[in-house]
This record gives sequence, structure tokens and C-alpha cells, in this order.
Amino acid sequence: MEAETSQEVVKISRAKETGEITQLDKVEDPEKEVMVTCVKKRPLLSTGECPVCGERRKHLRAHLATNKPGHGWSSEKYEQWLFQKQSEQRKDRHRIRACPAKKCTWSGVKLERHLNVHHDIDIGSEKMARLKAKSKIISKKEKMITTTKDTPNNTQDDQSSKSKKQEVDGKKPLSKFKMALLKLAKDVETKKKCPLALDSESEEQEGSEWDERDENDESEDEISEDNKDSEENEACKEQEMDESIGDDVSDDNDNVQGKEANLGPYGPNSMPTNIFESLVRGWNIYLATPDGTEKTPAMIRQMCQHVVTIAKAVDPNVRDLGVFLDKDRLYKRFFKRQIELRKQEKSQGLCSKTLSCYSSSLERFLTYAIKSMKRSLSSDKREALEELKDTQRNWRESWGKTIAKQRADQEWKAQNVLPTVQEIRSINSSSHVKEMREMIMHTSNYSLTPEDAVNVRNYLIFLINTENANRAGPCAKWTIHISNQKTTKTLGGLILNFSNDLRLMIIRYIKYFRQLLIKDGSETDAMFLNSTGSPYTNSHVHHALKQFVAKTGCLREESVSGFSSSMIRHCIVTNTRGLSSPEKNKLASKMGHSRATADRHYNLINKMQAASDAHDTITTLMDGKLEEKALELEAEDEKDEPEVDVKSFQETEKGSDVIPPSENADVGRSSICYKRRQWSIADTKKIEDVCRNEITSVKVPTRDMIIRKLINNKETFEITQREGTERAYQKVKHMRRNYQIEKK
Repeated sequence: MEAETSQEVVKISRAKETGEITQLDKVEDPEKEVMVTCVKKRPLLSTGECPVCGERRKHLRAHLATNKPGHGWSSEKYEQWLFQKQSEQRKDRHRIRACPAKKCTWSGVKLERHLNVHHDIDIGSEKMARLKAKSKIISKKEKMITTTKDTPNNTQDDQSSKSKKQEVDGKKPLSKFKMALLKLAKDVETKKKCPLALDSESEEQEGSEWDERDENDESEDEISEDNKDSEENEACKEQEMDESIGDDVSDDNDNVQGKEANLGPYGPNSMPTNIFESLVRGWNIYLATPDGTEKTPAMIRQMCQHVVTIAKAVDPNVRDLGVFLDKDRLYKRFFKRQIELRKQEKSQGLCSKTLSCYSSSLERFLTYAIKSMKRSLSSDKREALEELKDTQRNWRESWGKTIAKQRADQEWKAQNVLPTVQEIRSINSSSHVKEMREMIMHTSNYSLTPEDAVNVRNYLIFLINTENANRAGPCAKWTIHISNQKTTKTLGGLILNFSNDLRLMIIRYIKYFRQLLIKDGSETDAMFLNSTGSPYTNSHVHHALKQFVAKTGCLREESVSGFSSSMIRHCIVTNTRGLSSPEKNKLASKMGHSRATADRHYNLINKMQAASDAHDTITTLMDGKLEEKALELEAEDEKDEPEVDVKSFQETEKGSDVIPPSENADVGRSSICYKRRQWSIADTKKIEDVCRNEITSVKVPTRDMIIRKLINNKETFEITQREGTERAYQKVKHMRRNYQIEKK
């Protein structure tokens, strides 16, 4: 026990030097100190505990590099500490441990898996950490000595006969250590051919080798203390042989000691053989530990693979940065070749969008390579690499123009088959529309089937798109939680215009028809479902519109084949000059669109006053909060029977095709949008009162400080839960910017 505690004290002292353990003065029991060493997991490259202050940081490299909140470490010091940390973890990964349980003779590398399978101990528990701390680390020499002691006489006779044959041949006899190494190499080869059979045999051999472990503890401890220095020298000799099985062992031990991010073949654990591979490996590590933004392992693997693909296309036996010196050769052998293959057959070459991703990855790699090899590169090579790096933007701009041209061609191909406004109006007066409206308003007269639910769903999708045809984008997907939309997190829900008739039909659809489409595994948040129970997406919506128009029989065949929500927008006569610039800018900021998009598509006057928020509307509909409102609307509908035709396209008094403003345009005070503006003003005042110190402080507050302040207060916590933390943070940031401008 004294020898074991001495080994653990040495282990704790090493952990203190590397920064793995901090504040051990508070712990009095040495066993607890040992348990702390086992609980600490291997830190990630981008997150982990600071070796100086002990705080857990997401951006560890940036924290160590900065001066005021950090410690002012240089990049060389950080790389040295990271290399030392990884080398210690890699060494501990291959250590052989003996099972600390009584009457258990097992020993091997996968101690946690053995304790979990054979002793029913949960991985990551305190008991697991305590037993792992008590387990004895066995050196390879100790294991070889015990194996030679435990082998039967037959194997000794065979070894003596082999040594006699070697003496007769004039060669020196092999020592027991070298013979064990040869046996280990043979086991590695057999494991590559048949790994499952070898694992079962090795477990049986390891169990038989350690039957007398308890009796030989004292002698083994003495050997380990006397030969401590010799073991380190022998480990260097054995490292070359262990490299061949390093990958297998690391894959098996990922489940035991915490999974590391899979960064691809050029990750931190790779062994580069030339300058190019070492640069890709260093760039891989740099991408995993950036100073400011984190990247996912999948993105890092993809970016590294892009650079390797480009380099191998220029020269299959790439060894250094010489493949990037001639930009014309690189463009001809990779980019131009992919473009030509794409023209011949789409399935072979890469598209322009993918080539832009390859180009951006190459530009980032060249930036890192020029910076890291500043001293070793000559002036000519540096100029050539910088020239290649600068030309990447020009290449991407040219590809972007081709992408925009292709999209424009595809969009304006539909102009030849656009239906006229008269054809669109004839749809609303068709017999199919009258039947759908009668089925929705008087469901008791029909025996509803899933086919009827599909027809009603397609009709409602058509109505929503026609009433909101002035939107910048198509109405594609409606759910209660629409956080998957691009602008929902910062700008709120999508703006849609629901008339009273359409709102009543949506309520009745949810009450009577949607239940017929719900199946096992269906998404409960989706408003419109497919026949299989899956939610509707953009492509599904276009298919539903085609089905509905084909049922009416009012359009030409060529118009039906390309009928979509974008075609409905093309049929509306644009009238952007009727909307003033301030209102257009407000609407564009709310929708998350640019001014150019607003100039092309926004056309109704007073859109902000006439619009309602689809997110709030559909949430209340699906939650059943508008049940009383639905009953009131149904009662009014029974008294005043509405006309069958939906007035989504109205003619002006002069008979022109210009669409007038919506019926609800004059309703300003009672609109939901006006209420949301009032709520926003009240929220702004509450946030300003709570975060006044952060707004008026001389020192710039960080994002975490502002969000923490908002969450700690009860009133602002409700606002952040309703509006989102990002939107609340942007409000405080805008207040601080205005305060600084007024102060100047």
C-alpha cells in the first residue's frame, strides 16, 4: 500500500505541474486527491479548465492569450502546454491496470469496461473513480516477467531448443525481453487479420497470467521502484511497435476515457510524414481552437478534406506548398476540370456553389500557412501564395455571377407559362372551390375521409398564398414553434395576413380535418400534414398547389405543371411606389430582408398595419385558446351567410388589374402588430431600467454579462423567455450605442 500511495503522490505532483489539478491544499485525505485525478477528464482542444486560474472556459486559447481577463500567454507557450498535455494523456491511454476487486485476476487497458461488465459498476460514478484510483499500474516489463514465470515447462523447453539452434547456426540467443516483443508483434499481425478471435484468447491468457498477483505484490513493487528509469528507456524502444496498434487502442479506449472530437485523418493524434501534412494538421488544431469562434468537427474535417483534394488534384504525391505556387496550373487541373465535367454531365463535376466552398477553404489554409511559415518561406514563394490567396475572391465572384444567372434563367422560364389574372379569378368561382367551402362550413352534412382532408388542406394552402402573395418569400411551412426559420430568433414570426373568413376556416380545419391525417409518429406542432403524417415543406406546398389547380380545371396544362407560390406572386401587379420609404424599411427589417428585395416584392400600402403575426395566431389556434372566438365567428356566420367566392383578388372601380390595399388596412389600433409595438416599448423601458449600469458604463460590457443581468431579474427574465435572449441582447446593445452617440 505504501508503494501504491507513493505512485499516486507522484501522479498528483505531475498533474499539478501540467495544471490538471488545482487547489489541492483544501483536500486533506490523499485518497480523495487520487479520486480527483480520476474524475478529471481529458480537456477538449477548444474548451477546458485554465491551467492558471482553474476556471472552465469555452475559448481557452483566447482566455490565455488576452491580458486583462486572461494571463497573456504567447502562442508558443500555449502550443508547448498543449503538446505536454496531449502527450501525458496519450501515455495514460496505453497503461495496463490490474483489477482492484478481490479475487479478480484480470489486467488490461480497458479497466472501466471490465468493471462495468463484470462487476456492475456504472461508468463515471464515484465508485468507478475510486476503484480506478486504487488500481495498480503495471509496466510491460513486470507483465513479461510474470508471464515467463507462469509459462509451463513445455514452452521453456521450446525456447531452450530454439536458443540451441541459434547457437549452432552461429547467432546469439535472443533474450526473454526480445522474445516477448516478437510475440507481441505477432499478436498485432494476427489481430489485424482476425481481431475477434484474438480478443477472446488474450482475455483468457491475461486471466491465467495473474493468478498469483496477490502473492507477488511486494516483489513487483520493489522491481518497479528499482527499474523505474530503465522502464522509461524501454518505453521509447517499444513506442515504434506500439504505433502500429495505436489506432486500434485509441478507438477502443474512446468509450472509456471520454470521446474526443473526431477531427479526421489530420487531427491532433495524426503522425504527419511531410511538410504539407504537418501544415494541414496544424491548421486542423488551429480551427479547433480559434480565437473568437468555434467550428464543429464535421466542418473542420470538411475544410481539411477540401484542401487535400485540391492539392492531390494538382500533384498526387504532394509533399510541400509547391503545388500552390502556380495558380494557373491549379485552376486548370482542379477548378476548370470540375466546371467542364459539370457541363458534360451534372452528376460528375462540382457545382459553382460547392467550388466556392473549396475556394474559401483554400484561402483560409493559405492564410494560416503563410503566417506559420513566415521565416522559412522565400520572398518569391510568399508572393506566389499571397497572389493565389487574393485571387480566390475573384474566382468566387465569377462563380457567384453564374449562380445568379442560372437562378434567373430558371425563374424567368416560368414567364411563358404564367396564367393570366382572369384565369386566377376563375379559380375562385370554380365548382371545386364551392364544394370545398361548403364542406368546411357544414361538416355535419358530409362523411369525412382522408381524401377530403387532403383536398381541404390544399385549398387552405392556396388561400393563404393568394392572400399573402405580396410577401417576399413563399408561404411554405407553419408550425407552433417556428424557431427553425432563418429570422425568427431575432425578428419574430413570419408576417401573414389572415382575414376573418380564412381564420374561421383554419379553426374548423384543425378541429375536424387535421385529425384524419395524424398518424403514429406525426409531428404534433405541424399545422399541415402529409398523408404519411410528416410535416409540409416548401416542395410539398408547391405540389399541393398543383393538385388543387388540377382539380379546378381552370388553367392550361403548361400552367399547371409549373404552378407554385412564386407564380402566384408573379401574377400580382407590383406597386412598390405606393409604399413610402420609411414604411418599406420598417417592413424589410421586420422580415429580415434587404432593401433591394423590398423594392422588388413589397407592394401593399400600410402593410405593417394590415398584417398579423402568423406565429401568435397559429399558436393560439393549435392550443385551443380561440375556441370562444371560433364559436362567435360561427354564430355570426350562421346569421349572415357569407358569399361562396373568396375575395382575394378584387377589381378596382376602373377595372384595372392593380390590387387595392387589404380590407384590414384601416384597422390600426386594434391590430396585433400595433399591440406588439406597444409591448415592445414597455419591454424596452423595463430592460433599460435593469441594464442602466451596463448602458452607461465606461467599460464595454460583454455579451455574457448583459444576458446574465437580464436572466437574474424576474421581469426581464419573462421578456427573454418570450422574445428570446438574442433579441433582448440586441435591444441593450442598441441602447448603449445610442447613449454613446448622444454623449459625444
